[in-house]
Amino acid sequence: MQEEPVNVLQQERYRVLIDHAPQPMLILDVESGKFIDFNHKAELFFKMPGARLRTQGPAELSPDLKMYAPDSIRKALDGGSSIFPWVHKSQEGEEIFCEVWLVRFPPYDRQLLSATIIDKTQKRRMEQALADSEERLKLALKVTGLGSFDWNFEEEQLHWDDQMYELHGLSRDTKVDKLNYLFSILHPEDNAWIKNRLDFVIRPDAELTTFERAYRIIRKGEVRYILINGSFFRHEDGRIKRAIGTARDITAQKRVDAQISYQAALLENISDAVISTDENFIIKSWNRAAEKLYGWTAEEMMGESIFQIWTDYLEKDGDSVLEEFQTKGIWRGEVIQRGKDGRDFHVLASVAVMKDKSGNSNGYIAVNRDITDRKQAERKLLDSEEKFSKAFFSHPTAMEIVDMSTGSRIEVNDSLCKLLGYAPEELVGKNAYDKLLWSGDPELRNYANRLMTEVGFIKNFPTELIHKSGDTIHVLASAAKLDIGGGNMVIVALIDVTERKIAERQLDLTQLELRELNNRFEISTKAARVGIWEWDVDTDVLIWDETMFELYGISEDQFTGNSSAWRNSLHPEDAQISKRAIILALKGIKPFDVEFRIVWPDKSVRYIKAAASVQRDENGQALRMIGTNWDITKEKDAENQKIRARQLELKNKELEQFAYAVSHDLQEPLHTVKGFVSLLRKRVQYDLDEKSVEYLDLITQSINRMNNLIRALLDYSRIGLYEQRSEVDTNKLVRDSMIDLGGQITETGASIRFDPLPHLFGYETELRVLFQNLLSNAIKFHKKDLKPEIAITARENTDAWEFCISDNGIGISPKHQHRIFAIFQRLHPHSEYPGTGIGLSHCQKIIELHGGSIWVDSSPKEGSSFFFTIPKPV
Repeated sequence: MQEEPVNVLQQERYRVLIDHAPQPMLILDVESGKFIDFNHKAELFFKMPGARLRTQGPAELSPDLKMYAPDSIRKALDGGSSIFPWVHKSQEGEEIFCEVWLVRFPPYDRQLLSATIIDKTQKRRMEQALADSEERLKLALKVTGLGSFDWNFEEEQLHWDDQMYELHGLSRDTKVDKLNYLFSILHPEDNAWIKNRLDFVIRPDAELTTFERAYRIIRKGEVRYILINGSFFRHEDGRIKRAIGTARDITAQKRVDAQISYQAALLENISDAVISTDENFIIKSWNRAAEKLYGWTAEEMMGESIFQIWTDYLEKDGDSVLEEFQTKGIWRGEVIQRGKDGRDFHVLASVAVMKDKSGNSNGYIAVNRDITDRKQAERKLLDSEEKFSKAFFSHPTAMEIVDMSTGSRIEVNDSLCKLLGYAPEELVGKNAYDKLLWSGDPELRNYANRLMTEVGFIKNFPTELIHKSGDTIHVLASAAKLDIGGGNMVIVALIDVTERKIAERQLDLTQLELRELNNRFEISTKAARVGIWEWDVDTDVLIWDETMFELYGISEDQFTGNSSAWRNSLHPEDAQISKRAIILALKGIKPFDVEFRIVWPDKSVRYIKAAASVQRDENGQALRMIGTNWDITKEKDAENQKIRARQLELKNKELEQFAYAVSHDLQEPLHTVKGFVSLLRKRVQYDLDEKSVEYLDLITQSINRMNNLIRALLDYSRIGLYEQRSEVDTNKLVRDSMIDLGGQITETGASIRFDPLPHLFGYETELRVLFQNLLSNAIKFHKKDLKPEIAITARENTDAWEFCISDNGIGISPKHQHRIFAIFQRLHPHSEYPGTGIGLSHCQKIIELHGGSIWVDSSPKEGSSFFFTIPKPV
């Protein structure tokens, strides 16, 4: 009996819980499948009285509950909570979106569940409305080209919508760090300032809440302009949380703005005055050219009537202008207008109606050009045409005006009629190239026409005309285009040069004869190798013919073209005399006839004979010199050879006397001393000790050596003394020398080889001595442990033969090579290498006798090569 109050109390508590639940709540008896209790909100929700609601179960309330009930009931009876969605259809057919919460309900000895129904319809509608709103926003953004972004600074996340991806050239599914990508495609000129701007706005003290900025990106190689607008959201301390905004591509707008700016600048800078008005002719725009033309500024003229600048003058009457304007919507003509200073001026005006997009008139625009100068020029042209007409018809030069398109004459003057023998009416209107009047070459005539078309004029073009009598008239034609009524007209002036042509033909014949004479003279001077020159005294221009270049050994490229070319070639010893000869000739004191030497670039010296005449003006002032040069080197060489021959003859006589003195006066005392030494040796030979005998032997050896030296000196003095030049076979000379040196060759085992050698023109005996001495030295000065090997070669040069005799001997030190050709000079003791020390002196003298040179190339222990040259006969 005590438990009943407790149950009653619990039932009252459950009753309060059910009745005060904020949502519809029902208690389900699982065993009966019926609702056994519910609150008032459940009755209202289902719009069903309580008595009827008690007879209902889940299946009766809504067929859809069948699919959720079994599993959900089982889960709730097991002690868990079960939640599932459910759409309830009201009696009116309205769908109510719900969530059903099933929970085990006490007492727990029965299978009771509480079913709480939560109405989600309003939330669902709000979510749907939000989704619809977002979709509409997306569509609106897409239509307007706007992209939206949300940049969460704290999470470092940048969110883009589809349009933002498209704006920046990416597809939606591209995986990329958007912030880094954005900075990678920013225009280089915008990158730095955007980063600086970001550094500023994220500062807590920036206090910026909105932003609007344009930046450039490079998308697929093209520069695009992006405009962003949005708001910053910050914490209370100013730290930035996020930035939300939109972006759109304004590239097209930028281009339009640029085009508008360009057109505005063009309008401002155009040379014509451009003025626009409304329909009542009140001025709306006034460009700089208008300010300059009329004197009023744009500020002064805005709102003023256009008729302030108009006068009463029109090139047509006002009614016809108005009719044309109303019919065509545009009028163009000349007017007189007035400026701020009261000055009237001529204007070419173009006025048109301005229309809006609908085609309705909304004002007028006028483009005015100042033609005052042109009008003045036209007046001057009228005056000029009158003067031209008078000058044309009265001019002494034959003239005509021709229409190039038809070839017909438009006008002719009296001088042309006299020149051709025709009356004006016989020429005007006729073809200017009529065969009866024109005998010139058709190809030349066509060429002249092309020149006129391309250049616009011809000058002094030679051609021929036919006089009425049939005679040919030679003329020089000059022509220029005329601007007459837009036609293709030319004015032609014809100068009669018939008499001059006759004179020119006679001159041509004379010049032909002169050229013949000149050719003959040139041939003769070239054959004689006579060079011709001309020197302009005032300008210092020097002209040479081809022979002059040959005479002075230079090419045309080396020629300076003035007198320095001649002065620089003069031999230093002859320069002063030659220059003085020029001065005397220019002053008229003495004719220019002189001999001098010149030095070629290769340092060779040539003798030149020069003669010239001086041309003077009427005052006797020297203008130019014309003269000739020819080479007299051979004559001078022959003369010098005669002089040297005479000198050599005297020298030979002296040498003969010297040779006689040597052979008698010098050798006689030696013979006496040698005789007395011999007598002394016989008389006291048994009384002398060994040392005294040695002294006598030394005296005898010295006497013999002195005698040899005297004989060698005598031979040296006789070189070339009695010989005559002849052709010499050097191959035979070498073979003869080898025979003479047979003992030395055998004793030393020497080998001598030589190539085929040339024939020379020289002194045979002296040349044999030359080869014999050089070969003897090559054998004598050999290495003790090595057999001598000697080679003889010859090489042909331009003007001489060059010989070389080389060996493998002991060689000569370079520091002693200058001594070896001196007479009686020895490099080795007599006991080591016997000899007089005069052999190479003989060789040098023989070479000099032939006009050649000799030298040596040698090193110690490396052998020696003696070179010498023998000139070819001239």
